[in-house]
Amino acid sequence: MNSTKTFLKFFAACLYCINVSFALDLALVKENLLKKTREHSGLDIVEEGVGFVENKVFNHKTYVFVIAEVGGYESEVSKFEDFFSCINVLQTDKIIFDYCDKGIMRIQTKGNFWTLQSQSIEYASVESYRHVSYLTFRLINDTFYLHQFSYNNYIFDRICDSIDEQLLVSNIYYRQPRDDPKKENLIPLDFANEALFSEMRDRYCERGLCQEVDWEVVQELRNKGFNCEETDE
Repeated sequence: MNSTKTFLKFFAACLYCINVSFALDLALVKENLLKKTREHSGLDIVEEGVGFVENKVFNHKTYVFVIAEVGGYESEVSKFEDFFSCINVLQTDKIIFDYCDKGIMRIQTKGNFWTLQSQSIEYASVESYRHVSYLTFRLINDTFYLHQFSYNNYIFDRICDSIDEQLLVSNIYYRQPRDDPKKENLIPLDFANEALFSEMRDRYCERGLCQEVDWEVVQELRNKGFNCEETDE
């Protein structure tokens, strides 16, 4: 009986050490991620921090998503605020995905899929344009593979203290069921990086598939304007 109690105490102590070790490692991940975000952004930083830490379970395994972001101004002339973010995805205390992009990052999960959304935060006093990129990964046999890479452009106006946003164009640069239906060249998560995404964009546009922003449509939206109803106080 005493030997059993001794073993249980030892086992509990080991679990505690593992948890403390992971907490320390996670703190180090946050620190390194912030440093990397600052270095990659090159912005005059006005704020910084780890904006998102969340655990997600896929196929009974826990993955930790850590997002850091910094904000600043591109120039003193434009006054367009710009954010830059980096993400680390950890599994069993190991970084399996490391990626940076302009904008604010958020993740969404559904079933065996998770999507990283990077939304630019650029605005002027009245109207502006922004883009949102989407990277969707799918879990297949305990490995995440790139499922889709897409890019949307929006116009939005600040009229009467409200925002009206309209989609201008949408480009799906890569979609696994379309581009690799036989799953012969699946792209694992740890192989996904900016160089790969840039190559996908180039190949897609070289095939004449890229949708460009129609500035005549933008002008029509601009001329149309919005009706602001005045209320009597």
